Amino acid sequence: MPRKSRIPKYCHHKASGRAVVRIDGKDHYLGAWNSPQSKVE
Repeated sequence: MPRKSRIPKYCHHKASGRAVVRIDGKDHYLGAWNSPQSKVE
């Protein structure tokens, strides 16, 4: 049975203070945590 595609969680990388999402096992950093720019990305 194929997996359903999920919306990745918007998480906080505490060590660097950046926002991160994990897609297909890879972390993607989006910019400063809780900034409007990181939420758009």
